[in-house]
Amino acid sequence: MSNEIKELDYSSVRPQINVIYYTDKKITYLDGIIQDISISGDVAKSCRTCEIAFKNTSDGRSRLIDIKMGKEIRILYNKNELFRGIIFNNDRNERGEETITVYDPNVYLSKNSDVIKENNITASELIKKLAKSFGIKIGRIDNTGHKIPKLYIAGKTLYDMIIIALTETQKATGQRYMLRNNKGALELIAVKTATKWLRVEGGRNLISASYKESIDEVKTKVKITSGDEFNPTQTAVAGGTSEYGTMQHYEHNSDTNNATNIQTLANQLLNAWNKPKTEMDVETLGVADIVSGIAIIVQNALTGLKGSFFVLADNHRFTADGVHTMSLKISKTLDLPYQEYEPPQENNSSGYDIYEGGSTLKANYESGWIATAYDPALGGINGSGDYKTTASGTKVQANRTLAVDPKVIPYGSIVAIKVPSMPQYDGIYLAEDTGGAIKGKRIDILIRGKKNTANFGRRQVQVAIIEKGQGKADARAIASKWPSTKKKIQEQLNAPPKQSAAASSKAQKVVEIANSYKGDLKYKFGGKNIASGKGDCSGFTYYVYKQAGIDIGHGTSTQVAKGKRIEKAHAQPGDLVFFQGTYRSGVSHVGIVTRQGYCVSLKSSEPFCDEHSYTTGYWGKKFMEIRRVL
Repeated sequence: MSNEIKELDYSSVRPQINVIYYTDKKITYLDGIIQDISISGDVAKSCRTCEIAFKNTSDGRSRLIDIKMGKEIRILYNKNELFRGIIFNNDRNERGEETITVYDPNVYLSKNSDVIKENNITASELIKKLAKSFGIKIGRIDNTGHKIPKLYIAGKTLYDMIIIALTETQKATGQRYMLRNNKGALELIAVKTATKWLRVEGGRNLISASYKESIDEVKTKVKITSGDEFNPTQTAVAGGTSEYGTMQHYEHNSDTNNATNIQTLANQLLNAWNKPKTEMDVETLGVADIVSGIAIIVQNALTGLKGSFFVLADNHRFTADGVHTMSLKISKTLDLPYQEYEPPQENNSSGYDIYEGGSTLKANYESGWIATAYDPALGGINGSGDYKTTASGTKVQANRTLAVDPKVIPYGSIVAIKVPSMPQYDGIYLAEDTGGAIKGKRIDILIRGKKNTANFGRRQVQVAIIEKGQGKADARAIASKWPSTKKKIQEQLNAPPKQSAAASSKAQKVVEIANSYKGDLKYKFGGKNIASGKGDCSGFTYYVYKQAGIDIGHGTSTQVAKGKRIEKAHAQPGDLVFFQGTYRSGVSHVGIVTRQGYCVSLKSSEPFCDEHSYTTGYWGKKFMEIRRVL
């Protein structure tokens, strides 16, 4: 991705820290003007980052070196190459002070998106193929072994594609892998046990060490009720007293009256909240090869840091006089990026078993409808005795034919149906048949096969009349051009709603307010008083929208019902993004979209209020949906 430079003989370079700038196949040493160097990494990010601060003037009137974007920087430490990357940002002021931001070449994994269709491919094979297609240099690639049967992915970055493949590999084999960059080459390394020994001792290498443990957010007992809140029909309790005393969380769940479901939820909540929260950080004299992702052994008696730990994030700092220090965030577990594979829905050419699902269609559905299934070949219901022809004179067709009461839904109507208990039958249908038992809010969906109709049985469904028909002739005319008509309706229903100028202005205000709180809030479960500096996720979104003059209500369950559902690809700044399964089943977290693929949310781990991806890593795995309330 940058001009290939012939490798230097580093043996002639003087010791300590050296910064080399490459441009037009020339090299310039920046050593004499460097003020500060910081190199950092995080297991959740695609690449490492280097920031270099320097004084780029000697007379206060002109720049010593013309720094160009896209050129290469290399950092040497005691003649060993420590970092190699590409200049992406340059921030300079009137005093001649400049700071450049450099990313290692793995950044191109997140700067390129594409579509892939692969069968029986390993993650290591996929990495090599993607790298070759995009001109990315590769080094050591450990063989992942596991053949992934099918990977059809569209519209995601190369980094996301690789993480999906590695996630599928981990699920199948249990083995985890990390990406890294070594001297400009992309590498894939299998995660192993601790290999580096770091003894942290005062008077030797320790600058600071901290072990934070808190039971402020601990719950030792969880109680959940359902039905009427003050006269519940079901109550589930998990936990009780403990060494921490009794600290009970109570909530009412009106979404279900199933005793097993609420007991499962109570158990999940207790499991998430019954342990103290720990944070471990050390700052020591620097060791160049201790970086995020590797395992180290730490021993420090006063903090209790003892044993094997993984480095989750690292920051190495070099001053102009060569002093090297590092700050490490460590953990007993290695939380690598994890992203589930969501295969695209495939159509069955027979039309018998797989229906063209439309569960994401945005329509004004009405509840209270009953649906059954029929196959005219097993006995026509229209009274004509012709199992191939509907009551309106059209030829029956799976994925299209719907029997209705024409007094309620006229023939020729285009109808969207949502079947919550069997979403494979969600979709758009044509009202073209009827039957003696089809009266009022009752419909019959044509499904081929005795087994399939029996499995469908009798179900509660939601119905939306998209276009009201004019009778049998209308049904015949629409049936004759059904594929194009259906495609047009789907495009109309799935088109993202357009924001008015007023809504766009409010969205901008919402994002500005949300961003202003980054790094300034603490998490408190159930907290709503954001002005005091503490709150939870839905308290944060409620407060931000309220400041912009919009009331979205309290709680994720309330907020997820607001506005309209938006496809992930159509998300805009100011939309709400919801997550599920973080500490309980169903919707459990919410944030505010700031830009495509990112949101600001208030969460229970540090940094509490910050911007993070909703398409990759932990939050990508927990993504639920986007809602537009403006």
